Amino acid sequence: MDVNNGSINFSSKKIEILKAIAHPGRLKILAELMQGVKCVSDFEDAFDMRQPVVSHHLSILRRFDLVDYFVDGRLKCYFLRNPMVPEVIEALRKEHTEELPAPACCPITKKGKYPGVREKKMKTSSGNGPGKRQEILQSSVGGKNGRKQKNQDRLLSQRTKRGDVKAFH
Repeated sequence: MDVNNGSINFSSKKIEILKAIAHPGRLKILAELMQGVKCVSDFEDAFDMRQPVVSHHLSILRRFDLVDYFVDGRLKCYFLRNPMVPEVIEALRKEHTEELPAPACCPITKKGKYPGVREKKMKTSSGNGPGKRQEILQSSVGGKNGRKQKNQDRLLSQRTKRGDVKAFH
């Protein structure tokens, strides 16, 4: 992780590694490899996957240097290469039962004051038939602007019913 001008930049290699890991089958394979060296038939038996599927996942993991293999007769024995893999797997295994505490400026807790304007998505009926919905971006602004916002919302709702505003898809 590089820190540049106060912002955190992740290397493109790490991002690609996370993409390669982000599949249930590949996660299972990597978790199994944390136990030690395994061959393709071990994965077939453990996960009820067919050999071509296992080989496909292993080839993707090899392409990103997450795993490698050695040949033992007719068997290819796979093992972990990248030290980041066990850390990522362990982080994903953790169960989190509590949410992080809300900041003091949270509009939900009504503590503090957010200095900017927040955008939030809101679903409303479009009136074009049952089940039709659209998303309208609505600013959540309090104080003197609250009345102005309500009027803007009312006008937007009227325009939506008339068909002047198209639904976001």
